[in-house]
Amino acid sequence: MFCPVCGDEYQPGFNRCADCDTALVEQLPPEHEPEPVGLVTVLETGSQTLVAVAGSVLDSVGIPYVAKNERLQNLFGWGSIGTGFNVAMGPVRLQVPKDREEEARVLLTELPVAEDSDS
Repeated sequence: MFCPVCGDEYQPGFNRCADCDTALVEQLPPEHEPEPVGLVTVLETGSQTLVAVAGSVLDSVGIPYVAKNERLQNLFGWGSIGTGFNVAMGPVRLQVPKDREEEARVLLTELPVAEDSDS
């Protein structure tokens, strides 16, 4: 016997959850695994400033994002000399869920086009 609310398992003979005060069931329903989220790149840049600003804009409207390669820019101590990004890793890529791509692109078009050098 199982509690459908908290998932606790009970020995036969019990018919209510002691914590939830809910009727127990023979089996818990199968857990639904969420569909994987497809991500799309909406911005590529070597400017850490632009990454921060774009991330702030996306945060302000609740669009989740991943800044791919952001933490790898100083891998091997190469840093971003000259190119604005680590040439071995490539630029930072801001990625959002596919269903929020159009909204993110509209918001990010208002960012300054000219990138500042972070050096």
